[in-house]
Amino acid sequence: MKAVITDHHYTDIGAATRVLSDAGIEVAVCACRDEDEALEAGRDADVVINQHVPVTARSLDAWPRCRGVVHFGKGVDNIDVAAATRRGIWVANVRDANWDEVSSHVLALLLAWARGISAFDRSVRAGEWSYRAAVPRHR
Repeated sequence: MKAVITDHHYTDIGAATRVLSDAGIEVAVCACRDEDEALEAGRDADVVINQHVPVTARSLDAWPRCRGVVHFGKGVDNIDVAAATRRGIWVANVRDANWDEVSSHVLALLLAWARGISAFDRSVRAGEWSYRAAVPRHR
């Protein structure tokens, strides 16, 4: 069995590739920038793992051995799920991906809103400054 990782933005995917290798799955890690590159990379894959490159009906047609597509993250918005379903290809994602980063980002945005950071930033970039730019501020 062969898994092809078409693209990812992580600095280290060693843990993911080890899990696959330990299960006896051959792993190819690519740096595809677009669908055309992914078409070629996945031609002999049983499973395609992607992050940003779209997986369309065209992609799925070019991957005759493919039985599963996994999004390296939470969503599947860049995968044509209906086309995969029609072909009997399973689609999955990493349900718990980035939950800590997302929750930290939400808290940061809430604090920025509460303190008026965006309004102050726009004001300064426009060459102005007034404490009223972010009134009312929430404490």
